[in-house]
Amino acid sequence: MIGTVRVKPGTSEHFRIDEFTIDSEHARAFNLREMWNRTRRFVKPGTYTRLCGDGRGVIMSNTPAEIDDHREAVNLAQGDVFIAGLGIGMVLEAMLSKADVHSITVLEIEPEIIGLVAPYYADEPKVSILRGNAWEPTALPDGKRFDFLYFDIWDTICGDNYGEMKDLNRLYRSRKKRGAKTVFWCRDLCKREHFASERRYSGILAPLGGRL
Repeated sequence: MIGTVRVKPGTSEHFRIDEFTIDSEHARAFNLREMWNRTRRFVKPGTYTRLCGDGRGVIMSNTPAEIDDHREAVNLAQGDVFIAGLGIGMVLEAMLSKADVHSITVLEIEPEIIGLVAPYYADEPKVSILRGNAWEPTALPDGKRFDFLYFDIWDTICGDNYGEMKDLNRLYRSRKKRGAKTVFWCRDLCKREHFASERRYSGILAPLGGRL
């Protein structure tokens, strides 16, 4: 079930995992804002778990909005799986529960996040959590290839992410088995932001003939 997490509240030098409560008033305000922005990433009142970083705010949580963000990836995951970005382990947990997932390799750049989350998966033979940069996947075993790849390395939805997604897709081409599928966190929303930004930019340049 997507949304279940093993991790308990904990802190490190720059990160913390804690529980927080969303009341009805805040849920309503958030959902109205999402409707206005046409993203429809809704939440419900309740108590949730989140990962926060100094100067970064909330990096990941298990609110309904976040659950919906990851649903496609969890549904498609099978065989040997690669995940870039550990977060609170919510995606890892959901994929691990699938009978058709044989192994999960997680690449996480922040050692403190690994320290907070990885101990909860120390006894899982299917799981390997490695420290490394998704942009420099040298931490992965030589020749290791995957049936499914999921990238969740961004804190916010941003049009700039869309270009990075295309670059990552090319970077990991040699890591994919034949027929492998790749999913990126909030790709469609980032794509929409990307092209909306391009349209705004073109509108600004139009009086100048489209060039500076």
